[in-house]
Amino acid sequence: KKEGEKKTHIHRRQSYVFLGDAESSHAKLVIFAPMLKLPCFCFRSFRSAPRWIGNVCVWSAWVLGSALVSQAQTTEADSMKSSFFRPTTVEGGAFVGHVLSMDRYQRAWMERAASRGFHLGLRRRTATAPDGYAADYNYPEWSVNLQLTDYSGVKMRKRPSPDWGQAMPVDYSSSPGQVIALAVSFSRPLWRSGSWQMGYALEEGMAFCTRPYAKADNIDNELTGGHWLIHFGASLYGAKRLDRHWSVRGDLAFRHVSNGATYRPNKGLNAVLPTLTVQYDLDENADFPSSAIKMPFARRWFWRAGASMGMRTLIEDWISTQYGTAPSEADYRTEHFQRYAVANVQMDRMFRYARRWATGVGADFFYLPYVQTLKNREAPNGENDKYSPWACGLALKHEAYYGDFSAYVHLGWYLHRRTGRMQTFDETPYYERVGARWHLPMWKGASVHLGIKAHRLKADFTELGFGFEW
Repeated sequence: KKEGEKKTHIHRRQSYVFLGDAESSHAKLVIFAPMLKLPCFCFRSFRSAPRWIGNVCVWSAWVLGSALVSQAQTTEADSMKSSFFRPTTVEGGAFVGHVLSMDRYQRAWMERAASRGFHLGLRRRTATAPDGYAADYNYPEWSVNLQLTDYSGVKMRKRPSPDWGQAMPVDYSSSPGQVIALAVSFSRPLWRSGSWQMGYALEEGMAFCTRPYAKADNIDNELTGGHWLIHFGASLYGAKRLDRHWSVRGDLAFRHVSNGATYRPNKGLNAVLPTLTVQYDLDENADFPSSAIKMPFARRWFWRAGASMGMRTLIEDWISTQYGTAPSEADYRTEHFQRYAVANVQMDRMFRYARRWATGVGADFFYLPYVQTLKNREAPNGENDKYSPWACGLALKHEAYYGDFSAYVHLGWYLHRRTGRMQTFDETPYYERVGARWHLPMWKGASVHLGIKAHRLKADFTELGFGFEW
């Protein structure tokens, strides 16, 4: 038995060993075994924060190590082979700020909003533009950074009020604890002069919250509804080069984390966090590029068809269990919610008028089977005209490209949508979609995308889909 346990232990260790230039298919499967577990890894909720941090460190080292040695080739005709991510700069910084109260409802139970934290990262300055994209974006910067934000100073507590229905106030304040985020950032300079530059930055990633909503001991935390969250950030920044190696950078940053309506609560944590960063350039010859030389690009029209599957929870379930359920019932202020699947297809007509941009219009068709559940609850004997699992809309669509990746923003208007009593309260006649798309280089025209559909910037569902353009 001991011998068997020893062999099992050795096998588990070997499954994470990089085997160099091994040629066998078995060796390749061993190398990429951790990647096969990634989809389920991201949705596990570890009870032990140290265990999660350890896993994050292992995965971060593996991902960054792979990025440093990987090579990627873009699909543009004028491209040249270059490193996908070879860091030119290491950096670290700190930030202090506060959490925003987005509406009167949140202000009713927010007590304190102080937050602070630090970040560490690797950055690549695109001093050359072999594929044309860097020149089009005025030589941007890419970074991968690990952020630790301490929200333990954020306190929430619902005081006695008839507004809370059957919810009973508790004798303690709730807090989100700490949020650890791993994010990819894109910084685009808008102005340069000598050793100075200014611009904007966008970042996307995944985050882990140490103290999400919990009925037992964190019942008034409506900001973070689960351990695993989606991270988004945007900032205006200014940077100053001090010498050949050292630079400083200041960001007026906004950061948001939420679960994209995949669980409840989903109020989201929104914070303004002014950030100061110190940067060290590994290449002593590195410098801010002085100008951007544009390369020619052939404009074109194209069609895109796509389909996606999404997941969401219901705001109706949250309101019912929070304020309409007696304390004696099992579902009173519960932390367990049913997830519902949704589906949609899209047909778009787009114009790629620049290497980095495409704009167009599209038709969206949605299938919402959860509406039948709402009808059975709210109107079992009638009012069929207020409920339909089918919806459709027309949308303006814009996409920004960089190599094989792009980010999209859609603004649509419903032509038909019937989702019951909460529609006028929780939804709007228009909708938004944001997300990222990977254009598969091995299959011309094919792409996969991950995004969020929202109303008034509040998530409706999170989706994963596939598309094809011609």
